[in-house]
Amino acid sequence: MINWTPVIERHSSGNTELGKVWLRTDRQNLVTGVYTMFGKTKKFVPNPNETWSVEEGMIIAELALEEELNFRQMISQIKKYN
Repeated sequence: MINWTPVIERHSSGNTELGKVWLRTDRQNLVTGVYTMFGKTKKFVPNPNETWSVEEGMIIAELALEEELNFRQMISQIKKYN
């Protein structure tokens, strides 16, 4: 789960159990980048022919968090058996 702040000056941050996430928007309030900072910064951007609303950017951040949590859980399981 991500606890979001409102978009202020084209940025919104969110807090997660793994670290911060950020949304950056343009002047039309469309997301230009989703950043996750879970130890290593990852950036997600829309393809040139698509746009993301703030709500869609938040969903992308949630999916990235879920993916990272699942990855860490798999690594933990592998380490148990080695």
